[in-house]
Amino acid sequence: MSEPRLSATPAGQHLHEEEALGKVYDADLLRRLWPFMRPYRGQVWFSIALIPLRAALEVMPPLIIGAALDYLTRGEVTSSIPWLTPILQPPASIEVPELIWLFAVLLVVASGLLGLEWLRGWSMIVLGQHTIADVRRRLFDHVQKLPLRFFDRYPVGRLVTRLTNDLENLGEMFSMGIVALVADLFVMAFFAYVIFTIDVRMALAAMSIVPVLAAAAFVFRYKVREAFREVRVKIARLNAHLQETISGMKVVQLFARERRNLADFERMNASHRDSWRKSIAYDSLLFSSVDLATNLTRAAIFWYGARLLLRGEVSLGTIYVFTDYMARFFRPLMDLSAKYSVMQSSMAS
Repeated sequence: MSEPRLSATPAGQHLHEEEALGKVYDADLLRRLWPFMRPYRGQVWFSIALIPLRAALEVMPPLIIGAALDYLTRGEVTSSIPWLTPILQPPASIEVPELIWLFAVLLVVASGLLGLEWLRGWSMIVLGQHTIADVRRRLFDHVQKLPLRFFDRYPVGRLVTRLTNDLENLGEMFSMGIVALVADLFVMAFFAYVIFTIDVRMALAAMSIVPVLAAAAFVFRYKVREAFREVRVKIARLNAHLQETISGMKVVQLFARERRNLADFERMNASHRDSWRKSIAYDSLLFSSVDLATNLTRAAIFWYGARLLLRGEVSLGTIYVFTDYMARFFRPLMDLSAKYSVMQSSMAS
């Protein structure tokens, strides 16, 4: 098998490459990365195979707690999902109180979710570390073979950034990037399917806020993109200035540029800080928007669910199930900007 190759960048692009923004998903770049991932492809398919099982276990805790609430109010264990009712009822051969049985089932499901999350996180982190180790080894070997004139044109600070920060960004893609994003979208879609299966009327009331939040997330995507571009440009310039000042300290002191270099550094450092503050502000605004949408959705569920409850058309357990599901539905959106920035950073790196 041929060794993975690293394509060269034209010399004219070197000084401005940190200003380039990556796409959230770039198939061409992933195809270039695939030769490094191929030896560990079993871990990729293993993580993907865990997604449906995780989604199935993720929907069960609210249904179990809802069944317990229905048992306390109605005296019988039932579920909004017909196939789940036999699981929630203790077998005839075992004499155990219904609430104790429900607690045992909930404990088993929670333990299964804990194990799945550990397996998923472990497999993706191991995949990322092995892949990045191979890329780092290949890059180190490549840099040593470059002609000396390359190091005359290319600032060493930027080169160090390419070989350190960019590789760390690439590694984050495996732990909280593509697979995590696909898993979140799959779980959200599965939640939506389950609530529409339980009660279409309450599902429509619960989903009434989603289009507004989706539009807000779409706007935030562009704001986060611009904030990330600024951070990427300024951290590269800061690293380059720091490296060049330290490596050229004799020249700095010879021309008495200490104060001027310090002033330049403080200006770059303050600009980098302000860019991070802007990025954090957008993250906080998105988090607050999702939190507001969650509370408004709860209010809509309680208002419409109470009307149906008074008419005897839904149970208290069903209202709880919808409240819990919608909180879990919105949870992945809270770190949407983080995943977006990670994917964009990885593609640019």
